[in-house]
Amino acid sequence: MGPGLSASFESIIASLQSSAATEDSSRSDFRTIRRAGFGEGGLCGLTGQYAPFRATRADRLAAGDPRLSVEERYPEGVAKLLAAAAERLVAEGYLLPEDATRLIAAAR
Repeated sequence: MGPGLSASFESIIASLQSSAATEDSSRSDFRTIRRAGFGEGGLCGLTGQYAPFRATRADRLAAGDPRLSVEERYPEGVAKLLAAAAERLVAEGYLLPEDATRLIAAAR
């Protein structure tokens, strides 16, 4: 992986992390502690686990999910962040323009 690509990914990750910085970091992560009857209190292995974020705040509240929704984490919109990252990768020569167009369209 070239230095330009690594810097692009680091920049993307930093912007996504700053968007989620408002979440309460003092509580345990969602679904990492076992429930009663299943090794209560013990940590669960995370290998293969997939628990997607709810799309909206209303969906999250209805499901009782304590994690921020995608809408709450990225108020500027995931499509906008992805478009900026794709454009950067095209400019650096790591992504073909037609692939960027396809990825951006799929995110919208």
